[in-house]
Amino acid sequence: MRHIAVPELTRLFPRKEPKQDRSRALVRAILIAARRILVRDGVDAARIVDVAELAGVSPGSLYQYFPSFESVVATIHVELLEGAVAELAEELARCDDASLPEVARAITIGPLRVARAHVELLPALEEASARFGTERRLAPILERERALLRVFFDSRSDLAGVDTKRAAFMVSSTVHGLVTTMAREFPERLRDDATSTDLERMVLGYLQAA
Repeated sequence: MRHIAVPELTRLFPRKEPKQDRSRALVRAILIAARRILVRDGVDAARIVDVAELAGVSPGSLYQYFPSFESVVATIHVELLEGAVAELAEELARCDDASLPEVARAITIGPLRVARAHVELLPALEEASARFGTERRLAPILERERALLRVFFDSRSDLAGVDTKRAAFMVSSTVHGLVTTMAREFPERLRDDATSTDLERMVLGYLQAA
């Protein structure tokens, strides 16, 4: 197999951050190309030289910013997860006086929206995560999400007495797990309105039972 199973942690991070508009545009082109290559070819067949060619850059220019194919994929996965967490923060900020059903919707809407926008990409990212160990880059972002949920749960009088640390972990892990599994096994259901309703009911049921 071309890719090593468990790369050193440094192989999962970019070499450097782009500082100027031109370099930021170059990195953005690389990431967009890598997404297309992953969807088109899958994890096993994807090659970093193909990414560079599609991005319109030389392999040398790509390697200035990314030490490995693993780091490119990890960066894509990080961006998607950070986008979902940012949406969660925005939704929860609107929920100071919201009912628990409205809270359940706020919690599920971000991950579901991201999954719908990247339904073909998510299975490849999950496969790459298991193969490359990229969950080590995702872990701090998930911790931020759980901390955000815990603070919000702590602020709710209707969740008094709930183990909010446990609740944040359970809700975050379950929502992401279900959305990812659905993208892999039943992608056509992601855009079904019933899926939104099911996720909201699941989170609501847990919070009410907790």
